[in-house]
Amino acid sequence: MRSDELLDAIGEAKDEYVRDVRNAKIKKMPGWAKWTSAVAACLVLTLSLNMFLRMGGRAGSGGDDDLHYMYYVGPVLPLTVQGDPTGITATRNVDYNFSGYYTHQESYEDDNGEPVYYDKYDNKAYVTDSYVLTNASGENKTVSLLYPHIGDMKEWEAYPTISVNGEETFTAMHPGPFSGGFEGAWGSNKPGTVNIDTIDCFEGFQELLSTDAYMNSAFDEFPALDQKVYVYMLHDYVYSQTTEDVNPTLSFTFYVDYEKTTVFSYGMNGASWDYDSGYCSRRKSSIKYRPNVDPEMQHPDAGYVILMGEDLTSYTLQGYKDGGCDEGEELNDLSCTITRYETTLGDIMDELLEDFLGDRIRQMDSLITGKISADQMPLKELYLGLAAELLCSYGIIGETPVERYDTGRLEDIFSGAWTDGRVIYFSFDVTIPAGGSITVEAGMPKDASMDYVGKDKDKDGFDMATGLGSNLTFTEQTASICRFEEIEIIAQNFDFDLENGVTKVTLDPNQEHYWMQVRKVHID
Repeated sequence: MRSDELLDAIGEAKDEYVRDVRNAKIKKMPGWAKWTSAVAACLVLTLSLNMFLRMGGRAGSGGDDDLHYMYYVGPVLPLTVQGDPTGITATRNVDYNFSGYYTHQESYEDDNGEPVYYDKYDNKAYVTDSYVLTNASGENKTVSLLYPHIGDMKEWEAYPTISVNGEETFTAMHPGPFSGGFEGAWGSNKPGTVNIDTIDCFEGFQELLSTDAYMNSAFDEFPALDQKVYVYMLHDYVYSQTTEDVNPTLSFTFYVDYEKTTVFSYGMNGASWDYDSGYCSRRKSSIKYRPNVDPEMQHPDAGYVILMGEDLTSYTLQGYKDGGCDEGEELNDLSCTITRYETTLGDIMDELLEDFLGDRIRQMDSLITGKISADQMPLKELYLGLAAELLCSYGIIGETPVERYDTGRLEDIFSGAWTDGRVIYFSFDVTIPAGGSITVEAGMPKDASMDYVGKDKDKDGFDMATGLGSNLTFTEQTASICRFEEIEIIAQNFDFDLENGVTKVTLDPNQEHYWMQVRKVHID
């Protein structure tokens, strides 16, 4: 898709170079603007209802492993050895602590600044996944252990804390690729790949982890993204008009051969394009004139149009009264400075990812200080690698491109890398003495799986896998439950009997999946 030809005619296009686009078959994406709070609230409700209807009401249904949730956090997965586990056996106990269900008071301020108190509880359990690893051989064994955690890159507070023989250990994390898929719009029977389709049941993770392929992919090298790109940065916006236009917008318009050039953007609010004619527009909205405001605070952030392949021969920059950019709505006193430079796709993504993550990357760095081993990839480099992986898998240059990313908006890719569900492997080395044992413990808060609407919305799900994805030989597995006074178990296959004091049970190694559904009870 790259070309060695660099065209010299760069800059503002003269009228004779501007092609007539009024009759072009334009695909518009004007809806990158912010939702109002009222519309957003309606959208959330609509999506939740559509999700329920799409699932046919099956969420939370069934009395066995056929449990599907609108929000499924996935099972607690077992520890595994990276490499050969010969000579190592293990025992395991998974403990569920429901102290998080205890009601506590929180408050907010009313219109008069007075505190309003209300009862609050978090529907999550604290899980302690404990192992005793025994080395039956006649010599010490040093192995790399992997603890798998189902989550995403933004929920650092939910990551496991791992200790060996009672002391917290250093780990390196290796995120696997996005574990879900894509589907059409909610409520639509038409095929499509617009929306995220996350795993909603245990069987989905069974399929994902049925071989070592997914785990191995967590250790693959990320794409290099060394393709040459041309960057057009819109900045230092100028707008002198004092009347209140609806939504002053700049349209950056040009023509490309889509067979030879791929268009990306960052910080732009809308787009129109036509693959047949080569027409393309990227738009920057919400450029407001505000009197008596510091010039540094006057302008929105910079916008970027990025081309991989052939460079532009010309472009036009035109202001409009709103994001529709319709003829007759021009604003001729709305403009900006455009800076053009050349770099690689990887380098511009690295530059823009810094802007996207902002303080979040520094907060994450400080959060894990003292917990990460020396071989951990720097976090920003890790995020960039995951964004590159997503772009090359499902983006517009991907092996299987999807509609969700066909606009070329890099913030969509960054957001996906930040929020997409995946299995993250935490690796650490241990030495098990000849004829001896060590203890390994992983502790973490675990959200409940749940439904947002429907008859089962008050049922919170928790589950675990006995052997899925693990190469360890378990001689015994048990499960226990504690601090359960404010919950009741309404369905399970663990065989806990809280009324009769059965709070620890032995698990059948042939039973792959154990689960329970609990409900908060209110004690007067």
